[in-house]
Amino acid sequence: MGQRAPLFDYHRASSVLAEASVYGDLQALKNARLSKQSLRNYRKMLQTDETLLHMFHHKKKTLESAWSDELAPTIRSGIKFIAKATLEADPSDAESIKAVSGAIQMLTSVDMTRRVLDARIDERQASSINPPPLRPDERVASSDLIPN
Repeated sequence: MGQRAPLFDYHRASSVLAEASVYGDLQALKNARLSKQSLRNYRKMLQTDETLLHMFHHKKKTLESAWSDELAPTIRSGIKFIAKATLEADPSDAESIKAVSGAIQMLTSVDMTRRVLDARIDERQASSINPPPLRPDERVASSDLIPN
């Protein structure tokens, strides 16, 4: 009997492609211990293989959404750093003043964006609990509810 060709590993290929898309080729190749040629081959297959394309999109979406888990702790660390830098900055140094004021401006912008998003989320949740009243053209006549 002849040897069988190894089965194509869709999981591995889609993972490498997704990582390359999110983190860059070098990081993905290093993590997977693959050659650049393998990545080129996977990309070529991606153009014609629906299974690989579907798995790639799913894995990429998962990787892209995972960054949000890192966001809150990173922001907290940045806030602590800026607070410390603000206390330790030399008030007579123009560059220090510029850096601290830029950092505070950025934090203010982030806080405003957070408040707007929170308000929109609260608004959507409230409207789903208490939907707005129906317009006259959206109302259903009681005769429409009674079966003939």
